[in-house]
Amino acid sequence: ECVPENLELKKQLFAQLDGIVGDQVVLSSSSSCLLPTRLFSGLVHVKQCLVAHPVNPPYYVPLVELVPHPETAPATVDRTYALMRKIGQSPVRLTKEVDGFALNRLQYAIISEAWRLVE
Repeated sequence: ECVPENLELKKQLFAQLDGIVGDQVVLSSSSSCLLPTRLFSGLVHVKQCLVAHPVNPPYYVPLVELVPHPETAPATVDRTYALMRKIGQSPVRLTKEVDGFALNRLQYAIISEAWRLVE
């Protein structure tokens, strides 16, 4: 899923998808900041859900962080990890939810320090 960063829009989409997908389909969001518990809680297929947040542009920086919901099955993370490797990305697994995810928090810290250097 790659719709705008609007929680209600994303939840509506995942609720629709949840009603039509089978038990082997991975449901993934490219959200850059919305936590999986906010996106996927209450879904029947929550074990198949995770966030796969790419660095932009993904063709230039092939890094993607995988952020599972607390109920995401390890096999879902493994399948997504393998797919990301297959398409040339370098996936990083987060083992728990972190506000802002890891990449954004590191990026903001670096940008903040860069501004301090300029001042």
